[in-house]
Amino acid sequence: MKTLLRGLLAIALTVPVFLGIAPINALLAWLYSESGYQALGPLFHLFCTVGVEGHESVITSLLLTLSFVLSALIVWLGAALLSRRR
Repeated sequence: MKTLLRGLLAIALTVPVFLGIAPINALLAWLYSESGYQALGPLFHLFCTVGVEGHESVITSLLLTLSFVLSALIVWLGAALLSRRR
């Protein structure tokens, strides 16, 4: 039950974390630079994306995945701190 609740909390925190990550100019500048496109090239080929719209979808999915991982880490660390406090 605790695992399910933590998973749901991580899912709920994904969008706020995404909204916190999205406006970071340095990250976006790298993602849309030539080196960013070279680094993400295998993902573009894996998902057979063509054009700007396809690349935008891959970049958005990557940022959402990163947001979920960060929110799961936040939930896990919060749960660990609360359990030690008791």
